[in-house]
Amino acid sequence: MDFRNFIHTLDQKLREPLPGEKAQLKMAPATRVKFPEFLRDGSRSREAAVLILLFPVSNKARIVFIKRATYDGVHSGQISLPGGKKEPSDPSLTETALRETEEEIGICRDKISVLGTLSKLFIPPSNFEVLPVVGFTDAEPEFTPRKEEVDMIITESLDKFYSGELHRVNYVKTRDVQRMNVRCFAVRDHIIWGATAMILSEFLEIIRS
Repeated sequence: MDFRNFIHTLDQKLREPLPGEKAQLKMAPATRVKFPEFLRDGSRSREAAVLILLFPVSNKARIVFIKRATYDGVHSGQISLPGGKKEPSDPSLTETALRETEEEIGICRDKISVLGTLSKLFIPPSNFEVLPVVGFTDAEPEFTPRKEEVDMIITESLDKFYSGELHRVNYVKTRDVQRMNVRCFAVRDHIIWGATAMILSEFLEIIRS
């Protein structure tokens, strides 16, 4: 399916009921599955949003990730989707995702068309409830990473995700140096796991449908 037809079909699918938690848990770390009270907290969590940003290369969809800069925080150095916490000046979580994307990777929010949103996901280590927003640009964007926050920009063909080519089970180290065996996606030398993998899992479920 070419990019425009894919975007049109995806737009329609995002108007239907979402797969939700069941799809997210397919890529959840064992610690999260073991302690389901993490799944529905949200009562005292902070709000955040991330952007699943798609763009065409050779008429096929690619997706954007960032490798976060090293800092004193739970997500230091991890691969994630662009995004961050909601600020009081943000009129909505969708605007949060667009603003953070513009700040982190330099894509003007006016060039991004929003298709819809996925299910919210609570992230226990950072106490954020995250709304994934889905959007696209009509052409391959020029990235300008903000070095204080973004170590690297990574893009990959969406085909490789829903074909299963990138699915792995790997060991990762957490901030407290705990070693865990996790379900993940391997993009070249980079491991995508945890909340980002769970968000992708729901997104891929929608695409496969």
